Amino acid sequence: MAFFCITGLQYAGAKTLFTETRKVVQESPNFLFYNYHVTEASGDQKDGQVVLTEQEFEDKKDDGTILSSWKENGINYGIAKDSLEAAEAGKFVVVVVPREQFPSLEKTASNISVEFKVVNICPTHENLTARAMEVEGKNFNEKNFIKNKLKKFEEIRGENVIKVENNGTVEEGVKELIAAIGFDPLLHILPKEGGESGIDLKTCSPQDYLKATLYPFLNPALEKINRERPEDPVEFLAMYLYNTAATTKLREKELVELKKVKSSLRDKIKKEYQIIGRV
Repeated sequence: MAFFCITGLQYAGAKTLFTETRKVVQESPNFLFYNYHVTEASGDQKDGQVVLTEQEFEDKKDDGTILSSWKENGINYGIAKDSLEAAEAGKFVVVVVPREQFPSLEKTASNISVEFKVVNICPTHENLTARAMEVEGKNFNEKNFIKNKLKKFEEIRGENVIKVENNGTVEEGVKELIAAIGFDPLLHILPKEGGESGIDLKTCSPQDYLKATLYPFLNPALEKINRERPEDPVEFLAMYLYNTAATTKLREKELVELKKVKSSLRDKIKKEYQIIGRV
């Protein structure tokens, strides 16, 4: 389907928007937000990242599990190969990567007929400077920041580039990013367990009914058919819907179980705080 690479200068907010948007989109089986494979001395998991030892990281590079990798502040970062495979299977995949990784990722995506998109988070220079000043505090040197960061910055151009300004609040930035990747709750979040959805399927309009029940499957299927032009599009559509429905049902089951686990943990923590409060 599509492979979205989110990027931006330091302090542009690319990682923050990625994390916050994932929280909004996480119930959709059509959108997948992939975290890094990373190496860190602490070995702790951070925001869902897959933490590996140096040797494990190198092994995964050698066997092709890691598709693209780079080093930043002594830490190795990598994007998993199965992210592109998911896009090839009809998913909308979202990752955060440095712009230096675009050429190799775009080439690989084009080889398997996956649409490659760059989402450039680009606040105004004034906002970038203000955010940098807020984070760095007394250590911030505005002249060096403008000279080394802003003046050396070259704008990303191309037909496959989507701009997200992110000049307002985080919530406003999330709305911009959601629009950039084409996420629509009615189209891409399936009915909840038991057949219930965010709307009443018995009384809603015909358009909302189709959006909530069929469009999440049909839209990706039709786009894939149009892109690949199979000899028998009807048979292709039937097989695609059969395979996707099976995968989606499994994903829905996993989400239901995850919600139960989260709810149980919240209840447990709440009870522990109540006990502590009585001590």
